[in-house]
Amino acid sequence: MRKKLLILALLLITGLLPASSYTIKLKNKGDLQNGSLRVPPTALISADYDEGEIAINISNFTGSAQAHLYDSNGNVVGNDSAEFMYDGTLTIEVGDLPNGNYTLNVVLLDITFYGEFQVPS
Repeated sequence: MRKKLLILALLLITGLLPASSYTIKLKNKGDLQNGSLRVPPTALISADYDEGEIAINISNFTGSAQAHLYDSNGNVVGNDSAEFMYDGTLTIEVGDLPNGNYTLNVVLLDITFYGEFQVPS
């Protein structure tokens, strides 16, 4: 039994067995001036893909937020938008995404964050 659990854990770690949850690392597409962001954002943002849903958690932000999910061909496969008063969550229902590469864009006022992730086979 212990051997089976160890093998299962190794398969999950090495990616040979598909997992249903992914953290999407977001980067700021902000304007650069002398190699650094002109105005650093104060908003805190994170995104996770789990069980057919992408949850984008936003805090320390007031204003309009939009999220768009694109497949590798540039087609929009999901989106959401909302007005925030300090914090909240945008949710994109995507069902079971087909295997492939995806890009998530999150726009807070005029600042765009993006993250790329892969849904393995």
